[in-house]
Amino acid sequence: MKHFSLSVVILFGYWWSATVTQGSDLRLWYNAPGVNNLAQGLMLGNGRFGLIVPGNVTNENIVLNESSLWAGTANPSGNFDNGPKGTLGAYQLFGHLQIKLPDQSDYTGYKRVLDLATGVATVTYTDAGVAYTRTLFCSLPDQVAIVQLTADKPAAYTGSIQLTD
Repeated sequence: MKHFSLSVVILFGYWWSATVTQGSDLRLWYNAPGVNNLAQGLMLGNGRFGLIVPGNVTNENIVLNESSLWAGTANPSGNFDNGPKGTLGAYQLFGHLQIKLPDQSDYTGYKRVLDLATGVATVTYTDAGVAYTRTLFCSLPDQVAIVQLTADKPAAYTGSIQLTD
């Protein structure tokens, strides 16, 4: 059975690289914000930390995770059974990045996209004649998460950004 699983991974890896290099459109896209962060948020990460992006316009709540935040021991036994004798523990939440933009409630043309080839998520919409874009990604070499807010008119953003636990 292990041999079969490895073959599937190798074949999937081959298919993935073939389709990405041929410039196919590997994207998840939605015409509405996610209601439930975990089930409907766009998930980004670099192996050390990650973001869950629901894409809400007026009150965005980006979930932040980091790999060293977990409850448990060092697990020297290698026992990954989290039952009564297991020592692995549970993964813990780092916090939330809240972006509050109350003046952007009459938006149209909403779209959120996760490009699977690049790992870049975007949220785009128009409000009061202004085109807004949020671009988010995690960089492995630079060990950073980027959240970029842009608008096609100067001084269009008004609101607040808050980091909470």
